[in-house]
Amino acid sequence: MKTLFLLIINSFLLIKEINGFLSIENGHFVYNKKRVFLSGVNIAWDHYARDFGSGAYNGVKADFEKYLSSISNAGGNALRVWVHIDGQWSPKFDAQGFATGADTKSLINELGDFLDAAEKHNVFVILCLWNLAVKPQQMIHLYTNEAKLNSYIEKVLKPLVAGLKNKKALAAWDIINEPSGSITQGIKDANPCFDTQMLVGSGADWTQSHLSLKDVMRFINHHADAIKSVDPKALITLGDGEQSSTTICEKCREYWSDHCLTTAGGKPKGTIGKA
Repeated sequence: MKTLFLLIINSFLLIKEINGFLSIENGHFVYNKKRVFLSGVNIAWDHYARDFGSGAYNGVKADFEKYLSSISNAGGNALRVWVHIDGQWSPKFDAQGFATGADTKSLINELGDFLDAAEKHNVFVILCLWNLAVKPQQMIHLYTNEAKLNSYIEKVLKPLVAGLKNKKALAAWDIINEPSGSITQGIKDANPCFDTQMLVGSGADWTQSHLSLKDVMRFINHHADAIKSVDPKALITLGDGEQSSTTICEKCREYWSDHCLTTAGGKPKGTIGKA
């Protein structure tokens, strides 16, 4: 299993009515002061990278509402869906690779409509922004150029978070799906956070994107910091394999720890949550 999308709680509670916001207390998801078990599916996409923004949602709205209805009718209460993915449709970039913010309003409106529908079905939504399980050709510059990354954060991400932060169905922001898919193996570094020798033979960088682990960490750190600066209550996560996310095996290393992310990106608030 390459992707860990585990939402595990000791007790089980179906959401009958979404009238608050999901949070984490003492290592557990909590809703209305009760522990919550999120049970659902990873829809990912309907039309790859083209579900939201610039009117795209109009073409998939009926399908997504069917998904929400099916999840709810089956007793589920959670859904994970992808937003930009690899940047081929959203966000909009200029010729130099800087985000323009041209489709930010449409993204807010369309994702807002989807979250409103999810609330009606009592389904929590985790919005996954990016995907590194395929080569991100249209937006790879955001990983390597901090000025271009900042243009996205200021013109797209922060307004997006501000526009959606009061949507009660919004459970969390998932920054990247399977970052290991594009991280270079076998790099020796004096800092264990950036040393990827442990990933040799793991299958990492199957996309042949050859991204630096430090660059990906900075990307995550800056995203998380921006989200929390706009919405302090926001939950933040990412989905990756156990070898880069845990210490459960001999060659496992928790690359996405608070220490490693803040060391790479320099922003103390730029960390992901731990369920």
